[in-house]
Amino acid sequence: MEIVKKIVVNSPQDFYQIIGGINYPDSKITQFVGIMHLYLHGCPCDAERHWDNLLEVYRSLDQADLSHIKLTQNCDIVQFFENGNLLFEV
Repeated sequence: MEIVKKIVVNSPQDFYQIIGGINYPDSKITQFVGIMHLYLHGCPCDAERHWDNLLEVYRSLDQADLSHIKLTQNCDIVQFFENGNLLFEV
């Protein structure tokens, strides 16, 4: 019997909380963090545009190197969901 630990990410906000303040060496993750920062702390008049950009990057995180996240979170699999639908599993 094999035990597999997985993290379920239900939204961009979940992912942002999981990665916390840790700097990961992947450009997609860095881009995600930058856009999330703009969404949270930028001008409210640009929030919708930042959210749309954030979702675009979130949906493409299957192309990112998530090995550091798996290591720091001590898990084998990361599942990404959006609106209750599985986007991908890495």
